[in-house]
Amino acid sequence: MKDFWKMNVDKVGEPPGSLVFIGDASDPEIPSITVRQYNMERFDEDIIENIETVDTNSEAKTNWLHITGLSNLDIIRSIGNKFDIHTLLLEDILNTEHLAKYEEAEDYIAFLLKSFYRDEEDGCLKLNHNCIILKDNNVVLFQERKSSYLSAKIERIKLGQGKARKKKADYLFYVLIDAFVDSYFIAFHELENKINDLEEDLLCEAHINRIEDIHLLKKQILEYKKYLFPLEDAFNLMLKEIPDIIEEENYKYLRDIKDHILLLKETYHSCNEMIKELIDLNETNINNSNNSVMKVLTIIATIFIPLTFIAGLYGMNFKNMPELEWDFGYFLALGVMFVIGIATVVIMKIKKWI
Repeated sequence: MKDFWKMNVDKVGEPPGSLVFIGDASDPEIPSITVRQYNMERFDEDIIENIETVDTNSEAKTNWLHITGLSNLDIIRSIGNKFDIHTLLLEDILNTEHLAKYEEAEDYIAFLLKSFYRDEEDGCLKLNHNCIILKDNNVVLFQERKSSYLSAKIERIKLGQGKARKKKADYLFYVLIDAFVDSYFIAFHELENKINDLEEDLLCEAHINRIEDIHLLKKQILEYKKYLFPLEDAFNLMLKEIPDIIEEENYKYLRDIKDHILLLKETYHSCNEMIKELIDLNETNINNSNNSVMKVLTIIATIFIPLTFIAGLYGMNFKNMPELEWDFGYFLALGVMFVIGIATVVIMKIKKWI
């Protein structure tokens, strides 16, 4: 997890709205700008370097500006100037640790949220910082890193499948939020698999203490909670009074996303309870393992108590002890010890103590 407080040191003393990139500066995504423009008749896609070359005033088509990589402040500033985005919002966009947020201005709405993406190098799921801005017939998407999860959405729009080509930019706004929210299902699905695998390990290898593995899962689900719950609050704020920029016929799609978020919350609570059960199961295994050890030690001690008594008795070497003079006393003592030891084990077997 990123050291949020350490990264925010750079902003200490800066005035509100100062553009400072707060993210992984050691390995930033190479900034790029992709412009997709489409309507019922055609779909165009270009990678550009200068945002001023893009015509964003046409209402006959939907303009989708997709920016990946947030480390280049000049690009962020130029886009902010072109779409008249408030510097406070740009500041939040550059803060990759910012929680989910909905913001409504006079002529645009913005939604910040986290999503998950698959790292191509190690194959692990990682968090991605996103901001979607809807203004007129334009959608501006800022992403910390490229995500393959949008590829299917882009391909469907390109091929004219679905409703996107028939609708305006507010529908694309919904599509992007829906895609990012759906990425949480993949994360929770993997988490559930890890929990189930760990449960099988606890049942099959009860003698091994798995508390470190459990706490890693607990840490992971707490991180999911950190971003999921603010996402629900931000989305409810948007639904509380849906802005005029979103057409009424698209309200039902946004409410469908709310259903997905509620399902994710239920999944979170389910995973959280499962992790608590793993902690209890692991503690039970530890107690059972300790009890087994104590049981073995108790059995050994019980067998050797009478033997130790006999050995101690004849080890006193008093002069007037009559048995010390017996020719076969040593072998008799050993025999008695052996019989007593066997009898003790037999009695424990009959009583089902072992």
